[in-house]
Amino acid sequence: MTNSIVRRSLAAAGVAIFMSGLLPGAASAAEALPQLQCEGLVDPPELEDDGAVHAEAGANCSRRVDVVGVRVWLQKYDDEEWKEVAKGSGRKENVDGGEAHTKVRCKSGQYRTVATFYARHDKYTYQNRGVSWPVRIHCR
Repeated sequence: MTNSIVRRSLAAAGVAIFMSGLLPGAASAAEALPQLQCEGLVDPPELEDDGAVHAEAGANCSRRVDVVGVRVWLQKYDDEEWKEVAKGSGRKENVDGGEAHTKVRCKSGQYRTVATFYARHDKYTYQNRGVSWPVRIHCR
């Protein structure tokens, strides 16, 4: 019985100290919110007028950031697996978004876009990955 009273007293004292902000881990609600909010966008591949399959991806942030990077891969389903057929990248500084594009000469089949996104502002970073839904493209 004494042990449970001691444990409850110590727990109550720890909560009181934490709530008073004396412990280093005591963060305010504002500090707990994400400091960098971005969104990665991945478009499904499209057939262009020139006969190329085009893939595009981009990242948009809620404010201007130090750097935004996007890498994009165009993949084609072949032999029961996704294979990379083209890749591209883009990097911009002091902007609120960026994009990357790639394309390849059309060969009929099923394609998808895969992308990774990166943004940095001061000490905060954003990283994510996205994949479009697959689309069947018939070449002309």
